[in-house]
Amino acid sequence: MTRRWPQLGLPLLTKELIEQAAQRRTYFVRLLYASLLFLLAYLEFERILAVSGSNTLAMLGKGTDMFNQVVNLQFLGILLFLPALACGAITSEKERDSLTMLLVTRLGPFTTLFEKLLGRLVPMFTFLLLSLPLMAFAYSLGGVSTLELVSGIVMLVLVCIHVAALAVMCSSWCSSTASAFVGTYTLGLLSYPFLVMA
Repeated sequence: MTRRWPQLGLPLLTKELIEQAAQRRTYFVRLLYASLLFLLAYLEFERILAVSGSNTLAMLGKGTDMFNQVVNLQFLGILLFLPALACGAITSEKERDSLTMLLVTRLGPFTTLFEKLLGRLVPMFTFLLLSLPLMAFAYSLGGVSTLELVSGIVMLVLVCIHVAALAVMCSSWCSSTASAFVGTYTLGLLSYPFLVMA
């Protein structure tokens, strides 16, 4: 007798993640994101550590600069990659003429939007997990408190939710993925000063 795993009741999210896992583009974007993140972090870390020279004790306390650089790189990655990943959440259904079928299911509008949003956030959260080793390295050098570490991670998660919600909103308003793409980046640029002030 085979044991079946219990269903969590998120059918649209499951469908979204399975469709994304079947696309080659998903893995290419993940590889590109990870490569850029680690290359830029390596260059920044090398620049910061070059100041201390060969003195290993001088490296202690340099974690603050490294941690700030990792958070800034992740912030930039979210603003560049997430709108492109999330802007087709609803418009792809419109372009495939499957939105009407989705609307007649037992899923309500809120559930549909929530699961579409989660379907775009889960891959981005995996991108955020890539930075944990870099943050741990910066934390081990000192100069970063536990509160700063946690607040940096929470801030990145909140920025992800903001940008993904903005992209899903543009996707529901626009008729094509291209117009949702342009609208998401335009509104994202307009809301950027408020994100920086927060």
